[in-house]
Amino acid sequence: MIEKMKMVHVVTTVSHKNEMLDGLRNLGLLHLAEKKSADRKAIEKFNDLSKISSRLLDYAPDKKEKTASKTAILSDAAFSKMYAEAKEALDKKDRLSQDISLAVTEIERIEAWGNFSPASVKELAKLGYDLHFYRVGKTECEQIMQDESIKAIRLASVEKADTLAVIGKLPMTIPATEFTLPERGLEELRTDIDTYNKEQAECIDVLKNAAQYESSFQDQMLKAQNEENYSSASETM
Repeated sequence: MIEKMKMVHVVTTVSHKNEMLDGLRNLGLLHLAEKKSADRKAIEKFNDLSKISSRLLDYAPDKKEKTASKTAILSDAAFSKMYAEAKEALDKKDRLSQDISLAVTEIERIEAWGNFSPASVKELAKLGYDLHFYRVGKTECEQIMQDESIKAIRLASVEKADTLAVIGKLPMTIPATEFTLPERGLEELRTDIDTYNKEQAECIDVLKNAAQYESSFQDQMLKAQNEENYSSASETM
């Protein structure tokens, strides 16, 4: 049976604090337990809300603008829908940023070789023309062109280097830098980037809309914090 007791103040010196606590515990008047961590899901829920809310600050409306207005706090159901859409938009925008970066890097790699169709080169390979492209020095270029066992066509120079299209691979004894054929040509890559930019713009619209609900995020973070504290207390008991 537990009964409510009167409040008692215990005064002691700092040097005797531990001795005092041990004495109260031995008398059964004090029960101490180490606070345990909250449930993992409760912790992750708060951390995710905090992370998404922080990222949405980049898309928040300027509070100095007259058009900026406060939005009502969303219900749990409405917030869950908006929150899921915002997370999906952030993930998609991150993926698109990587895709754009890769496409730009690939354009920089192949641009000097001109606008050609990698698919056409692959079709020629199916017909028996296994083309490989190389950059070589002047001496090696002359050696290759004079070698009747090597079927090569001289191309326009790339980055001031002699360039050849060779049926089959060059012998390992000839110093040369082979050009790795891309999956997509320049025009295709540029079209891809345009598409990625349009999709990113759509993601940004979703994020700007979500960023208006700052008060709803604060409300949900407070609820998540309470859940985390309750979970920690439950684990400690």
